[in-house]
Amino acid sequence: MSAPLRIALVTGKYPPEYSGAGLRSHNTYRRLLGEVPGLVVQVLCSGLERRRREDYRLDGIAVHRIRGFMDPQSGRMAQAMSGWAEALQVLPWLERTRPDVVHVVGACAVTAAAIAWARLRRVPLLVELVNAGASPAQSLPLLHRLWRPDLRRGTAIVAISEALAERCRELGLGELVWSRPNPVDTSRFHPDPDRRLELRRRLTPFTEEDIVLACVGKFMPLKNQGFLLDVLAQLPSAYKLVLAGPVVRHGPWKKRDQEYLERVRRKVRVLGMEGRVQLVTEFVPAEEYIRLADVYLLPSLSEGLGTPMLESLACGVPVVA
Repeated sequence: MSAPLRIALVTGKYPPEYSGAGLRSHNTYRRLLGEVPGLVVQVLCSGLERRRREDYRLDGIAVHRIRGFMDPQSGRMAQAMSGWAEALQVLPWLERTRPDVVHVVGACAVTAAAIAWARLRRVPLLVELVNAGASPAQSLPLLHRLWRPDLRRGTAIVAISEALAERCRELGLGELVWSRPNPVDTSRFHPDPDRRLELRRRLTPFTEEDIVLACVGKFMPLKNQGFLLDVLAQLPSAYKLVLAGPVVRHGPWKKRDQEYLERVRRKVRVLGMEGRVQLVTEFVPAEEYIRLADVYLLPSLSEGLGTPMLESLACGVPVVA
């Protein structure tokens, strides 16, 4: 009987803290655990909303969350010190777990530490780039002046967009890159036009006569939901808008994101569109909100790819991005 394959997934955020990349990674490994005999997956993550050290299991996957120190709004020196405080929690965990493969998702202090450990220990490494501007050449603060990990051997890179793949080519890592969009779970995201009106009646105050526009995503300035209110104001009254998604309730971005949400609410009132706009400020089943819409909107200022665009197309709902 062959030995189990041990994979360490290292990422900045992981459920139940919301992030699109974290949720996709969790769903991928949950599926693989049911398909690949002998697969063992352990997760290490940090977090911005959940910052306490904790160990838990989610759908049978063991998760170790380190104590979080990072404050993205602090100065460079404070961020460097916080980055090292998080990185130094990663190295002993990897030494204890001794994975056969290290899979890093995103770019932050914990992923940089995992990349360094994998290269020093010559453990196969998978780097997944999921954010606009991300780079596989990650290094810890100050350390990059003395040493950078050599990614030319024992490394594979997944880039979720051609722009990210091109960045890798510019670094001389083009042969290591697999450029592919995020996968879409077609068991959830598929056309179901017969349910459109039923979902619309159940989840919104809008009717069959309305032309419903939808946008699902975390309420934060980068997602740019406020712009859609300006768009709606230029459209006939039959057009309605559903904005749905969670809002940060803890951590360093709480004030920023809750103030942003309040600006969106205020703009709805100022424009007199209370009857045309529905705000749902919680995590929602995206496939249902996509299917109830006539058109899906993606107004983000920046995205690594914009997976909801692919999910909407998989549901047969046109997209304006």
